[in-house]
Amino acid sequence: LFLIGSNVVSNVPFILVVAEPVRALPDPTLGWELLAISSTFAGNLTLLGSVANVIVAEKSREIGGLGFFDYLRVGLPLAVLSTALAVGWVLLVG
Repeated sequence: LFLIGSNVVSNVPFILVVAEPVRALPDPTLGWELLAISSTFAGNLTLLGSVANVIVAEKSREIGGLGFFDYLRVGLPLAVLSTALAVGWVLLVG
């Protein structure tokens, strides 16, 4: 949910929307940590997920370009895997 939400409406507005439900969790600190992790890695999901992605795409025009779906083909599994590993780490290690 966080991966998609952060890409659809951007990180800051999405965090403002989910702030109240996170505060209501049994362990809000863990909720905030997981939200921080997922919203950070969400930037890898799509080409528009971070300014760095847009800069790389712009520079790639010199060697043929990088389209939205070209990026998504790599960004989606990378974002899901890195988020899953980070969340797993936080849940196991604390």
